[in-house]
Amino acid sequence: MMKPFLFFVLMLCCHSCTQKKAAQTVSTDVNEKEMYSVINIVLHDLQPDEMAEGNQTPYLADQLSEPEFVSANPYLMPKIDSLLGGDVHFMQSQVKKWKGFILNQKRIKYKTLISAKKLDQMLDFKAADRAATFFRNYQQAFGDKRFIRISMPIFSRDKKRFYIDISRVGSGCGYVYIKKKSGWVHYSLGMWVS
Repeated sequence: MMKPFLFFVLMLCCHSCTQKKAAQTVSTDVNEKEMYSVINIVLHDLQPDEMAEGNQTPYLADQLSEPEFVSANPYLMPKIDSLLGGDVHFMQSQVKKWKGFILNQKRIKYKTLISAKKLDQMLDFKAADRAATFFRNYQQAFGDKRFIRISMPIFSRDKKRFYIDISRVGSGCGYVYIKKKSGWVHYSLGMWVS
């Protein structure tokens, strides 16, 4: 009589532990709500600097780009890896999951989305002065106001840190955001000019 009861209790404990472990695994996955939340924090943080410069950029390209460290600046990877907790596999899985992600205007604050495909179509690689041709095409479509592109935020496993790129026409910067008791703080990780 005691053996079946003990077996039942052991099975119940094993099942409970398996469920708890599965729940922990799922909770580390980054979801859309978390993505939009931190993207809006980043866009909010841009407002004071843009206003101070008198160069507010009302537009945001609707497609998230890959972070610079993935392809253009792989030398940043060890630095970002150490800042985000040393889990390269977790970072790479996020890049794979969110590659080509298109933002939804209803979930974005502070910026108006413009089509990244339309922006790419404004490039003329055969033109003698590609930059001037792009700006002419852009101004015809959107006027004098500028746009930015952002990369997909790449989170640490505990989601208390993330990396994101903000690109403007001809330049950009990578940032690491860290969650503190008072809120999110950010640090510039490096700038680039093209």
